[in-house]
Amino acid sequence: MSDKTYKIVQLLTENVKRIKAVSITPNGRIVEITGKNGNGKSSVLDSIFYALGGNKVIPSQPIRNGSKKAVTEVNLGGLTIRRTFTRQEDNSFTSSVVVESEEGARFQSPQAVLNKLIGDLTFDPLEFTRKKPNEQFELMKRFVPDFDFEEEERVRKAAFDRRTDVNRRVKDLKSQAAGIIVPDGTPEVEIDVSALTDELQQVGEHNANIEMRRSNRQRVADEADRFEIEAKNLDDRAAELRRQADEAETQAVEKRELAEERRQKLKEAGDLPEAKSADEVRSRINEANRTNSQVQLRIRLDQLIAEVSTAEAEADQLSKDIDASNDRKMKAIEKADLPVEGIGFGDGFVTLNGVPFDQASTAEQIRAGCEMGMAANPRLRVIMIREGSLLDDDAMKIVAELAEKNDYQVWIETVQSDSPGAVVIEDGQVKAEEFVEAAE
Repeated sequence: MSDKTYKIVQLLTENVKRIKAVSITPNGRIVEITGKNGNGKSSVLDSIFYALGGNKVIPSQPIRNGSKKAVTEVNLGGLTIRRTFTRQEDNSFTSSVVVESEEGARFQSPQAVLNKLIGDLTFDPLEFTRKKPNEQFELMKRFVPDFDFEEEERVRKAAFDRRTDVNRRVKDLKSQAAGIIVPDGTPEVEIDVSALTDELQQVGEHNANIEMRRSNRQRVADEADRFEIEAKNLDDRAAELRRQADEAETQAVEKRELAEERRQKLKEAGDLPEAKSADEVRSRINEANRTNSQVQLRIRLDQLIAEVSTAEAEADQLSKDIDASNDRKMKAIEKADLPVEGIGFGDGFVTLNGVPFDQASTAEQIRAGCEMGMAANPRLRVIMIREGSLLDDDAMKIVAELAEKNDYQVWIETVQSDSPGAVVIEDGQVKAEEFVEAAE
């Protein structure tokens, strides 16, 4: 099939939803379908939709109540599409479609032919303006086919989440560092407390030795006193025991010699040295421990400052990665052939003339929506507006202007119209049962 473009040159519909029988031959770019609610005007646009879109868009009950068969036929000038619906006994339906060329040849895979022909048939310019920003963003991505938004968003989100974690870590590290106060004069390294401990042990050993020697000297002095007492007792006994005087005198002499020997030892021993104070060493150890605690605070503070610096550097790099991701996206968008002048991409939303789409004026939104709808349907140059009653005169002029400019046909549904060329649907038929031609 060639790249020929198509518009609807005739629509024949019978028993589709609320329609009894309708034939419309458009005579301009704007085909206005009007009438009161419930009379079948929406069914006119639906019949086009069902004919071209196929089973994926057909509802569970496309056939008019009370009818067993429905038909919708769309003549595109070079192709004719005829879809038939037949009600079954269980109230379900079957659907068949025939696509014929201008020469009458039928295509073997008719829906495949239609799928190649149609773009986003459901595209309604007003529907786009009512979508949420993220939904508008998803629709617009189709116009940048060579850029993987999902992968880029994954990369960007990973960097963003990592930067969030790093910045949280930076905040925590700074909080820890702010809580550390190092006194002035704190040295850079800790004092060797083990050397002081060894010194304390030596002081203890020195004092224990003095105490032992003092005890020994006291013991020797006590022995000398005891020997002196014993000698006196023996003298007393010698006086009483003359018969044993010689033996007692000899013993007394020996005892005195022993006493003299002990006293001589005491004289030779000299004075005991002064005891050393352990309190002074303990005080120095306590001071060293306090100093070392301050040194440890300084070391921890230096570590925290270094970690903060490293984390901030990582956060800066992640910010650059995020900016690079945004740049890649913007460059891809700049290269893309976007259908609307001034349209762009924000962070998950569509922009128009530099502002979020939903902040643009109503006229700007309608114009942009129409241009995108037309761009989405390059071959089947038909777009449908289902809630045309929401458009004021200025908006209708914009739609007509764009249809003329881009060579498109716009089928638009309204509740009430003063246009003499509007097709009025009443009770499932064209009013007065006439075939009314739609004017421009």
